[in-house]
Amino acid sequence: MTFTLNESSLAAMHAHAREAYPDECCGMIIERDHRVEIVRVSNVQNDLHAQDPDQFPRTAATGYTMGPEAAPILIRSERGELRRPPGPHGPRVPVDPPGDREGSRENQGPSFTHRRIIP
Repeated sequence: MTFTLNESSLAAMHAHAREAYPDECCGMIIERDHRVEIVRVSNVQNDLHAQDPDQFPRTAATGYTMGPEAAPILIRSERGELRRPPGPHGPRVPVDPPGDREGSRENQGPSFTHRRIIP
């Protein structure tokens, strides 16, 4: 799928990344009513870490868990009600601490396949 990302959409993505930095952030690029729309998605990783640091040892500085507001958008997309151009956006934490098992590529999940922007 090919689409054009206009300046205001790119600016919205950059603003989201700058506001979240140094924490991870993510959003969705969707097409709704023939226009590209940037949808911010919250990162609830710090909340999970605070509730159970043993189960969620990483903070939002190196981890990302999508907030609940993303579910309706993903469901609508799966039903074919929305088109999602290339995918999520968000900043990239450059390097995981050496020896950090939780920070290894194997534990990052599918986020490594998404395109990321750096503010």
